[in-house]
Amino acid sequence: MCGICGVLNFDRRQPVDEQALTTMRETLVHRGPDGFGNVVFGHVGLGHRRLSIVDVAGGHQPMSNEDRTVWVVFNGEIYNHAELRRSLLERGHDFRTRSDTEAILHLFEEKGDDFVQDLQGMFALAIYDLRRDRLLLARDRIGIKPLYYRLSREGLLFGSEIKAILAAPGVRAEVNWSRVPHLLRYGTVYGPESLFAGILELSPGHLLIVEGNAATIRRYWDLPQGPEVSDSEDEAQDRIEELLRRSIRRRLMSDVPIGVFLSGGLDSSLIVALMARLVDAPVKTFSIGFRDAGYNEFDFSREVAARFRTDHLEVLLDADRFFEALSGLIWYHDEPIALPASVPLFFLSRETKGRATVVLTGEGADELFLGYERYLWLARHARIAAQFQRLCPPLARAPLVRLARMALGPERMLLDRLLLDAGDIAASFHQYVEPWALPPLAGGELTTNGAASDASADAFRAAPLERDVLARATYMEFKTFLQALLMKQDKMSMAASIESRVPFLDHELVEYAFRLPTRFKLVGDVGKSVLKKVAARHLPERLVHRAKLGFPVPLTRWLDRPVTRRWFEEILLDPSTLSRGLFDRGWIEARLRRDRRGSDARGVLRSSYLIWNLVNFELWQRSFIDSGLATRPSGFGPVEASGAGATDARRFESGPGPA
Repeated sequence: MCGICGVLNFDRRQPVDEQALTTMRETLVHRGPDGFGNVVFGHVGLGHRRLSIVDVAGGHQPMSNEDRTVWVVFNGEIYNHAELRRSLLERGHDFRTRSDTEAILHLFEEKGDDFVQDLQGMFALAIYDLRRDRLLLARDRIGIKPLYYRLSREGLLFGSEIKAILAAPGVRAEVNWSRVPHLLRYGTVYGPESLFAGILELSPGHLLIVEGNAATIRRYWDLPQGPEVSDSEDEAQDRIEELLRRSIRRRLMSDVPIGVFLSGGLDSSLIVALMARLVDAPVKTFSIGFRDAGYNEFDFSREVAARFRTDHLEVLLDADRFFEALSGLIWYHDEPIALPASVPLFFLSRETKGRATVVLTGEGADELFLGYERYLWLARHARIAAQFQRLCPPLARAPLVRLARMALGPERMLLDRLLLDAGDIAASFHQYVEPWALPPLAGGELTTNGAASDASADAFRAAPLERDVLARATYMEFKTFLQALLMKQDKMSMAASIESRVPFLDHELVEYAFRLPTRFKLVGDVGKSVLKKVAARHLPERLVHRAKLGFPVPLTRWLDRPVTRRWFEEILLDPSTLSRGLFDRGWIEARLRRDRRGSDARGVLRSSYLIWNLVNFELWQRSFIDSGLATRPSGFGPVEASGAGATDARRFESGPGPA
């Protein structure tokens, strides 16, 4: 796990300023505190920060082939590098290290751009071919590792995080105003555009190639087209367990301590159960919860820890620590924090550092196996909307919905969706806030109702047409919401200099599970049915079939605390905030007052998340837009502090239990 960055000037007479390259690189020190390096070839420069995981003594980057004509900087892990090495040795390649980085180099020499097809793992990398003066960027199939770039008339800048690009000379941090309406609706920005003007994210499963003064982007992988698998449900259970076990075994590749983030939910508990049978020493497990009653799952994580005799650590977080950290974590995240769970994830990661450098997590299982309750509602609402549109003449539809709103009130989810197609209905389940509930933005130059494109709806429409609505929703999730989860996982763990791995997102498991029929995944009102049947082979029924909590953060409850409310009011009603002219003071005050009412639970929740989005957007502007590239926050981050006192962490003695 590392941080990478680089520069390519289109003017071959313009050499890269190595000091400027170093400045870019050092914004990523948290991603790689164990080593660093640069290489410059006139108009091209590559920078690297290293977190040592495999071949700690070797594996330094940038790394070259034998004759120093091909160079690579690489962030991630290639889990099949040992098999690749054997094959490449047979073809006559010489290896100087045990690192997976060197396998990438020789595979590129052997297969050219098609080398990515043979990689099993997570990666964001850049390869510069000195002989051809050709730069290639590649990102893994699922998008587990981030990679951003800025393409201009002068050339290309790239980095593992946006802040590396912002540190380059001549780059100014500016808001990408066309995406602000989406930020307010979804809490984040989906698709290749970032919230920074001119800075893009290389999409998962894509290459970016620069030759001469031309850049081309091409996709090398996507979720599979074609028919559903023909396996029986019993065969599917066996195949899923086999693929997941293989995935976990691959992700045990490490020369440093490894553990599991254990929430007590189905996905992480199943990982612990399978991992415990693959290792000799006790599995290291780590859990976090809140002091507020009902907002931790320690009873369940303790049961798993006891059952599999893990070396277990619990971390407790309170509201004060949560909000104190928010401004600093926005710096690490690069963009406003969409998911409140990002904050406890950072504290858990920081307490993990020193006990484990690599952790396995359960991301991706809910999206792949239909684990969220929203999938059930999506299927129902899409069916009802299709029936309504089939039976009701087009000219009568909108008037009927308006009458229903007047009779029933505007806050009826189904009414919001009766006029939508399946893609827009699916996208609406990603929204924190419905479009009609968003604030009017200053001057009318931004509209909150449907900007030119909605990445969620577009992704749904790009899904295989022969699949049902929930299979297409899975495709959409992998292109949108799952990306937000993965960036949360990557950036908050890397802020604490630890590496996270996601066994459920091994591409072989993803390809198989995506082609499973929906009837294996959603049975009646029960999601993840086939995965639960696999888990039942290893976990007690109480853990398999318990209600899903989804790691809730007590955000709405905390907004009732006078100290939290005052802090939010100070941010949103601060003269510097209001001077931006984006939002009306009266509108903000009305939203803050609404949270004091308890009669409309859904309205309060929506208003709470809208306030959360607005506060994050303002803090982000203060960090990046007002002052240029903000300096690294002091006082919390493994580079500056050990984390002592930040949270209440205690080791849990699991005692004997069934193996």
